[in-house]
Amino acid sequence: AVLELPNGLYEIKELIAIDATKADTEEDIRLAFHSMVKYTNATKRGDNIFFYPIGLHGSDTVRKLFGCSMCPVKTLGSLRKQFHDEDKVIDYLKMDVEQSEWLALEAMFAEGFLSKYVKQIGIEYHTAIIRKTPERYFRILETLEKLGFQKWNVDWNMKCTPEITTKCFEVYYINTNFLSMT
Repeated sequence: AVLELPNGLYEIKELIAIDATKADTEEDIRLAFHSMVKYTNATKRGDNIFFYPIGLHGSDTVRKLFGCSMCPVKTLGSLRKQFHDEDKVIDYLKMDVEQSEWLALEAMFAEGFLSKYVKQIGIEYHTAIIRKTPERYFRILETLEKLGFQKWNVDWNMKCTPEITTKCFEVYYINTNFLSMT
């Protein structure tokens, strides 16, 4: 079971999704990168695979994203409530939310379910914002660790372009609260 939130898509039910960087077809890539503009309603991609044009963020609001002037964004807690998934465990949460990862993580901490309901996280971090208030961002990373998330791999994302003026890193965590010692 996988939950993927690439560029404004929220997919639920069996919690399986398409990562645009590993998409099998051009249609998968277009779906991932243009969903907020092109797909305004839920899109069924398989028996138990649905994409919703809702982005992950630190609050429930609307934002301008990728050519969409009024794109809905929500916290993960709000999305879990909306889809009646409050008690479901997420095996893998993949966040590629274009600089909203920091606000989304803070909201997840405030909502209080992360260490109990998420087994693994893969996050694309954008680092340009860190220069403004480094203490805040290091506190976010420290909070992940305190909740039991242990970093097990880091990759530099070479697809971040110089125009973005940021470096991107893919960081993978495992929630040690789910590890059995037997």
